[in-house]
Amino acid sequence: MIQPQGNQQRPGFEPLVDDEMLAPKSKHKQKKSFRDRLNDTGSAVLYGPWKTKKARKISVPVAGALVVMLGVGAYLHLRPTPMPNFREDPLDRVFGYTLLTADFNKLPVEQRLELIATLTQRLGNMSASDAGLMAAFAAGIAGEGRRQLEENFTTLMVDTWDLLATEHEFSSPEERERSAEDSYVRLVRILSTFDGRPDERSREEILAEGRREAQRGVERLAERRPSDRRTSRLFRFANEDVGGQASPQQKSRISVLMRDMTRTLRNEDVQTGKPKNPGGG
Repeated sequence: MIQPQGNQQRPGFEPLVDDEMLAPKSKHKQKKSFRDRLNDTGSAVLYGPWKTKKARKISVPVAGALVVMLGVGAYLHLRPTPMPNFREDPLDRVFGYTLLTADFNKLPVEQRLELIATLTQRLGNMSASDAGLMAAFAAGIAGEGRRQLEENFTTLMVDTWDLLATEHEFSSPEERERSAEDSYVRLVRILSTFDGRPDERSREEILAEGRREAQRGVERLAERRPSDRRTSRLFRFANEDVGGQASPQQKSRISVLMRDMTRTLRNEDVQTGKPKNPGGG
């Protein structure tokens, strides 16, 4: 039986307007979260200046000036520290450059030694006001400054030992003993410069004392007594401080120089290590 047409079910459609849309809107806007506000601020800062033509005209020179300022700041921070005049500039500035900057280590070792010698001469003629200034300077060195000071000193000694060791390495067998003697004399004078008392003795006087100390060192070693003489201090420093900071190649060269210097001061043959006068006469 056919149902009346009026009673047939019609397909359902989605309403164009739902109850939520017809509900009255709240008078107060929903409060944004902190993250949303942060995103809005970032968008305004990054993209805001470019939204209009007028804003872009203003923003371009401002951005350019900012880039220039950043470049100048980076240059001032990364540029090498200007080297002071070691003869005329204030002592605290000279000491600050020598002891507390890594740029001093970049100079050739010969130049560093020459500057140290110039500085020592100035210290010998230091006035009372300079002495007070240097005392204040020394008292203010701590933390990172003290670490840099130790690094500069050790680096200079490593480079000095290696400079002499390299020269010694290329000396002929006939010149080996003379080269070892010259190296010892130069090291003694350099060490005395660091002590603030430049050694003005002749080459022969320095070598004579070195041989006496070497002989006493042998006797103390046999008796197991320590030695604090200059020669012992020189070799101890080379073994402990220089040896701890040097590269493997530097250690190899320095150890050969130390061996030949020791043999020379003990009156032993540089090549074989045997005593030159076995009978003692």
